[in-house]
Amino acid sequence: MESSRIRKAVLEDADAVYVLMQELGSAQFDRETMREILKEQLERPEIYVCFVNEETEKGVTGVVNMRMENQLHHGARVAEVMELVILKTEQGKGIGTRLLRCAETYAAEHGCVELELSSHFIRREAHAFYEHYGMNKDHYNFTKEL
Repeated sequence: MESSRIRKAVLEDADAVYVLMQELGSAQFDRETMREILKEQLERPEIYVCFVNEETEKGVTGVVNMRMENQLHHGARVAEVMELVILKTEQGKGIGTRLLRCAETYAAEHGCVELELSSHFIRREAHAFYEHYGMNKDHYNFTKEL
């Protein structure tokens, strides 16, 4: 029987996190650059927290990366999930729910009044997952490449 646990990420997880980020299918980026960004985030635990789902036989199968900060328009601390990724072969097994619940609990324990995230409009299955989880679709996210 395979066992699974959620734990805070460490720098040694960088290669596994890189593989997970590739699952998003967005633009390719340099592995070392991602490692340096993860390192910077891990050094600022008052703002960033990254959890991984680790399985005994498969290694890291999911990640949730979150930023927490005071926001003027909320007048409070808000948590934003920047990435939530599960290996395609492991989706539908409850890993995303467990990771999101972990992030939500952590954010609440650290004074956040809201949990928010953005999801690309093509990720309809992810949208259904977030709505099923109880999140509201009440914002537009605008971007401009620089």
